[in-house]
Amino acid sequence: MRKIVLMFLVGIFSVGVLICGPLFFRELRFSSMGFQQIAFESLPSFDFHVKKDTTSILQNAEAALNGIYTFATPSITFPAIDTPLKQIWHERSLASSNTHELYIHSLSILWDLYYAHQITGEDVYLDTALNITASWIKENNRWRPTTNIFIWGDHSTAERTIAILYLWDYAKSVGFSTASYDGLISAYCNQATHYLSNPQNYITQHNHGIFEDIALLLLSYHMQPEEAATRYSTLAVSRFQKQIKFAFSENSLHLENSPGYHFVVTNIATFFTELAQKKIDLPARTLRTIKEAQKLKGILLMPDGNLPPIGDTNTDDNIGSTPRIYPTIFADSLAGCLIVSTADQYIYARSKGISKTHSHDDALSFIYAVQDGLIITETGFLSYENTPERLYTKSYLAHNGVFPQTFEPFEKSAFIRSTGSGDSVYYAQLELRSDFGTFDRQFILDDSADKLTVVDSPAQTSSDEWTMLFQLSNQLTALTQIDSFNIRFRLEDQKYHIASNTPVELITAQQEPKIGWKAKTLEKLHPAITILKKVKKDNVSLLVISPESITSSHQSIIYNDIGSMNLKPVAYQRGNSLPQRPKILWGTQSARRVYIFLMVSVFLVISLLGILALFAIKSLRNVLPKIALIPNVIAILAILYLIFRHIN
Repeated sequence: MRKIVLMFLVGIFSVGVLICGPLFFRELRFSSMGFQQIAFESLPSFDFHVKKDTTSILQNAEAALNGIYTFATPSITFPAIDTPLKQIWHERSLASSNTHELYIHSLSILWDLYYAHQITGEDVYLDTALNITASWIKENNRWRPTTNIFIWGDHSTAERTIAILYLWDYAKSVGFSTASYDGLISAYCNQATHYLSNPQNYITQHNHGIFEDIALLLLSYHMQPEEAATRYSTLAVSRFQKQIKFAFSENSLHLENSPGYHFVVTNIATFFTELAQKKIDLPARTLRTIKEAQKLKGILLMPDGNLPPIGDTNTDDNIGSTPRIYPTIFADSLAGCLIVSTADQYIYARSKGISKTHSHDDALSFIYAVQDGLIITETGFLSYENTPERLYTKSYLAHNGVFPQTFEPFEKSAFIRSTGSGDSVYYAQLELRSDFGTFDRQFILDDSADKLTVVDSPAQTSSDEWTMLFQLSNQLTALTQIDSFNIRFRLEDQKYHIASNTPVELITAQQEPKIGWKAKTLEKLHPAITILKKVKKDNVSLLVISPESITSSHQSIIYNDIGSMNLKPVAYQRGNSLPQRPKILWGTQSARRVYIFLMVSVFLVISLLGILALFAIKSLRNVLPKIALIPNVIAILAILYLIFRHIN
């Protein structure tokens, strides 16, 4: 019996070592690398997470001098925190959201202080920034057992490391002494290097991994000896090449299902190339992909120059001085993206992209914009926290999609079938497939008449009726439903008319099912007006949006003859993939490692109790030690499987 109990104790101990060991042993080093400041002038500008507004920069920096800290992004300002730094680092309740907590531990406040010094030349801003840095490092050692996911997480560690190194180098460049901080920052850089180089902490198939690549490459430039610097820079470049190969389609469109992320990821990828090419030559294919991705930015923009509210795009994001590209029909089946864009009109429609990151249940959904703003919009981006409201914004009821007679979620796939143009008329066709049959959606954009016709037709369907949703923008005024088939409104000074061949209903802030809500980023849902219309199977639904000067009624709606257009089928592309690691042992999330350890331990304890119960049967006593091996071997093999799945 003692042997059996000892066997299980060894099994539990082995599981604990295997769960924690790879993480700790991969980062455990008996010797430290040296880190030193480099010439600040040699670094490319890192400004895609920095406020451009001088007033905001100085306000945040001035408040920090008085112990009030704002951890913000260019497009999101979180509540200021009037609390000592030590409490900010450890009291999670002080953060207004997970995103806020991410930027707290990214030390985004350092950028405001750094830029405030550039603007004013006053050293007090650098002194405050370095004090904040020192406070964070002292309070958040890599191996604190209570570390939460945002302190040493992939994204926060990468952004924090970049901010600290830029601040450190900038201070030297202006002659500000950092002697009292150098040892602390060098020790932090050692921990950050080991963390970022650990494959268990690396995010594949995600933009966070590119941030990690940047931070690791930047660390290698500050690193001594040269042999270590070369090893880590080579690792960063190798990972980056794989990320780019996966993250962009053959057309160089980013695959994370949101136009805003094309801008962000293209910018950070461009920054990596600028940083890397100071010492390392990147493959021509990688550089070509990023260069083409930069060009595609202009195709994504609406006529008013803003980003379309698709997926997790925050339309307030700073897009710089990117010029629009039009007229164009752009289709990318891998990204699930269809764009029809002219000088005055714009459609962005969704099929189904290959990536699950930032994906919404938005097959066949679309937005329609004109020069003065949005007409057909979407619920938009709320937050990254899995609240019921967030889950709603990702659901099919929050998009301009279609669904069968039941309001229940259903499995679906969607494809871009064909595109074409002729005589100032642009055409595109999408197809949805599900267990209920197929559904076609066609767009006919008449540029000369500023008119959009949406043609919906269920085919070969088991559902007797389908429902379509069209959310109207809150930019519309004087919205009036004339009758069951006609709606009028104004957008700026222009009057518009919506005509339908089937009855339409306007819904606002409905709860069951939840329809008619608009998200305000990191705030809450607000009521919005949504058109609901239905179509019987084997029938055709038409919706026409045009300036009021073009008269039409539901009896006389016709759509343009597309027979003369040069229609082009859209081929489905193949995507590259990287191994996706299981999340059960993800990064530094100690709680998850403890959880899996406890679950496996419970399994082993229950197995032990079962075997001890069998000890009462004398005829089995001789074979029980062999039986006891089985659950222990299963547990160890299961953990080894997870570990080896992490290696990439």
